[in-house]
Amino acid sequence: MRIALDSPTRRTLLVLSALLIALPYLVWVQAHFRASLWAQVLDLQGLQRATALEPSNPDYWHLLGRYRLFALQEPQAASTDLQHAISLNKNVSRYWMDLATAQRVLGNIKQQQQALEQAVRIDPKTPQIAWEAGNFFLADGQTEKALDNFKIVIENDPIAESAALDLSWRATHDVNLVLSHAIPPHFRPHLDLIAVLVQNRQPDAAMTVWREMMRLDGTFNVQSAIPFVQFLMDQHHVDDVQEVWAGLSRLSASLRHSPPEGNLIVNGDFEEDIIPGGLSWRLNLIPATLTAEVDDREFHVRSNSLFLNFKGSPFADSGISQYVPVKPNSRYELLFDVKSQEIESANGPRLIVADAYTGVPLSLGEEWQGTHVWTGDHLTFTTGPDTRLVRVLIGRSPAFGLIRGKMWIDYVRMFEM
Repeated sequence: MRIALDSPTRRTLLVLSALLIALPYLVWVQAHFRASLWAQVLDLQGLQRATALEPSNPDYWHLLGRYRLFALQEPQAASTDLQHAISLNKNVSRYWMDLATAQRVLGNIKQQQQALEQAVRIDPKTPQIAWEAGNFFLADGQTEKALDNFKIVIENDPIAESAALDLSWRATHDVNLVLSHAIPPHFRPHLDLIAVLVQNRQPDAAMTVWREMMRLDGTFNVQSAIPFVQFLMDQHHVDDVQEVWAGLSRLSASLRHSPPEGNLIVNGDFEEDIIPGGLSWRLNLIPATLTAEVDDREFHVRSNSLFLNFKGSPFADSGISQYVPVKPNSRYELLFDVKSQEIESANGPRLIVADAYTGVPLSLGEEWQGTHVWTGDHLTFTTGPDTRLVRVLIGRSPAFGLIRGKMWIDYVRMFEM
């Protein structure tokens, strides 16, 4: 139906009708606008005016409750406002968390726990909610519930993970409890928990985590576990070192003992990439003294050797070494192939075997001087009653004078005799 607007009266009536229809909306808009302005003031008067202008808006009641709770320290009034916000919208976890805080201040532990459980039920995977709930449960002595919430943090928030792991350990000092409630079945949190335990110097607890981790399917970056191996070595836990290394070597050929069977040297033929540290080769070189690299053009047995270029500066320890677990009161033989080119020094380089913890040499190999084609060499040594770990290194003894020249070493093996 078309309405004719051919007279001033009809046009006026139409405008008035439109205004009457729009008026409630305009009133609501201005009230909403004024309420939002008052809410931004963030003081008691402003928030009260905001709730008066928009009494059905739960956010304003929540803000008023938070202000009473944290700024005015009025937990009872805050609880009333927060409960009003919840009555308007029961599905906001933050409302419930703040209500839990108010109830705790009031000493209403049962009501606090109900509010916490409701917040977690609404947002079961939100790390911030889980972190706060975990701390509440921990303060109330509900350790397992706390750890269950910290597990959500560990699984979903890489930034907060370290704090959650550290708190889980400090709150319990029970690694089995932490593993069963706080650690997801993934490599990363296990390795990070090991790092926390290493920092707290807890080798036995760290080994418990390691054994649990090795039951998981899949792989991880073996380099991330090298600091753990070093920690165990520093703690003289040689048996644990061997256990961890055996697990790592199943994941990386670079960490395996070179053939033949019974050889105790890792990657002694230099065919695999060198992953430094632990029981692998260490290349802690001083650049002004020498350089070292794997050479695939000069070799004796397979297709690689380790090339060393001495630059002149004197040294006692080249920085090239490998730690090897051994048995006390046992005899060993170390074999290797060497080639040298124009080595000039009063005291040439040699292979040295020393006790890893005391530094006392157990055997000195022959010096390498001048120029020689590939030659097989060896040395023997006997461990003492307390020797569990030895260090095989390229060094000089005595270490006087300059040294220049080049050498290659290949096919390093060690066997118990």
